[in-house]
Amino acid sequence: MFAILHGFTGLTMTRNNMPEDEAVTAALAVMDAHIAALNSREQSAIAATLHFPHIRLSGSALKIWETEDSYFADFLARAGGDWHHSAFANIRPSAPPVPRSILTRKSAASPLGTG
Repeated sequence: MFAILHGFTGLTMTRNNMPEDEAVTAALAVMDAHIAALNSREQSAIAATLHFPHIRLSGSALKIWETEDSYFADFLARAGGDWHHSAFANIRPSAPPVPRSILTRKSAASPLGTG
């Protein structure tokens, strides 16, 4: 089974027989689509890259968004008033012994006019 951290969806990635390179390519495409939608502030496009309810575990904090309506507004509140855009600083498949299909990501946000 193919799983992605942070709940990104949008492409069929649950085939047990999907070759690893195809799975990684599909996962990266969904993550790119999510960031593009986020940066263009297209709420429906953002929601298309997530499952709802959307559940995110960050450290010891668990956050659940029941519907897409609250996700983007909550993102803006967390990002702060000077958020301009997000970009991947580093994105790569995890190495074994973590299941081959789990990806990790780091993102960076830039204040207006700085990126």
